[in-house]
Amino acid sequence: MSDNPAITAYQQAVSGLPSGRDPLKVLAALVARDSVASELETNTPTAEMIADIAKADRDLKDNATSIIQLVGSEKLADWRDARRCNALAIGLVQSDDWWWSLDARSTGDSWKVRALNYILWGSIVVSLSFIVESVRRFLSGEVGVLGTVLQALVTLLVGSTVVEIAKQLTILRSGDAQKLQKQTFKRRTAFSVVFVVIAFVMWFLLPEAVKYYSNRGVTERRNGELSNPISSYQRTISLEPSDAIAHYNLARAFEVVSEYGRAEEEYKSAIRWDDRLALAYDGLAHLLIAQKKDYVNALRLLNTGFAKLDAQKKANEFQSDDVYIRIKASLLGNRAWVYFGLGYLAQAEDDLREVISLRDKAAGPQCLLGQVLDEKAKLGSKSAKVDTKEIRQAYQNCIALSHEQEEKIEADWLAHAQERIDQEDEADSGSTDNNKAPTKQRKKS
Repeated sequence: MSDNPAITAYQQAVSGLPSGRDPLKVLAALVARDSVASELETNTPTAEMIADIAKADRDLKDNATSIIQLVGSEKLADWRDARRCNALAIGLVQSDDWWWSLDARSTGDSWKVRALNYILWGSIVVSLSFIVESVRRFLSGEVGVLGTVLQALVTLLVGSTVVEIAKQLTILRSGDAQKLQKQTFKRRTAFSVVFVVIAFVMWFLLPEAVKYYSNRGVTERRNGELSNPISSYQRTISLEPSDAIAHYNLARAFEVVSEYGRAEEEYKSAIRWDDRLALAYDGLAHLLIAQKKDYVNALRLLNTGFAKLDAQKKANEFQSDDVYIRIKASLLGNRAWVYFGLGYLAQAEDDLREVISLRDKAAGPQCLLGQVLDEKAKLGSKSAKVDTKEIRQAYQNCIALSHEQEEKIEADWLAHAQERIDQEDEADSGSTDNNKAPTKQRKKS
């Protein structure tokens, strides 16, 4: 112990901290430290005195966390105010020395408070980011009153949250435990919970929203609407950009309204998101055939589509055999079209007959089969003589079945089929008239 009474009293007061549940012992130690400060102002300290004071100060600082847990920041602030008022009453200007601000040195709770703040604000930021992004996707292309109001609300919410986060980060970085301890966590925790719940609900409902808009697009297309399916599929893709089926459906919708460039991009997007989707290869190949007469690249896509179709079949990815048959028939039909365009009539006929065996009510294959057989008849088939009745029957089936299905048929195919039937009817009519003329002449004679 020191020979100086003030220092000795201070050492004894500090050595007993923190003991029991009596905050007054803490107050006594702080007052004793004031006495030491007064002693240093009036007397020149020796080396031993300074060493003793420094050791006692270190003990006091090391116990700062325990002291604040016992006393509390509010009571310590009240003590500071009372001390300051007493100094003013006697005409002194009293400053708050470091020992009266031990809550600023308390580190035990500080890291916990900071960690909790970071966790809470981190939850809010992540949840809010997801909410904002989901709303942005949902409102993609929305220009109505609802879209404007929701966008304004989201902007306001984000702005206020960013300002509050900036305030809290400033406090956290300042290391001021007193200010941190004065902050209430109730409102922050409530915000965090609310945002997390909203984000979770939106995440849970997102697949249902995607399914809703996708199904609505299919229904609108079947009802013969033009622009509405495009809007529905675009909303689906906005909510779920990786939905390859939605890209495929959007491509088909663009084809209906003759936006072939955008249709081609959507077919390619469908393949990028799911390179196993046989439908996408078939659709892109059909577009290349119909619009660009690019038979070589179309054939490459169709062969890839057949390989993907077999892989999907082996993996049992089709809900029913009807879906598999429909896709296979479409691939065969488009490949027959390619073969016809390249002049491979035998291969085209084989594919078309297989398509008809799979889907005997499809009009397109009948239309194309008539053209293939017609071309073979003109060239004079070496393998077998083409039956003109079969050609006529194919064209008749083409026209008759075209009224019974929803699938789009090439307009020039139908026109060609009708023209060929009309030509044969005229030829038959002329032949009948020529046969009747000699009979009449014989009667007159």
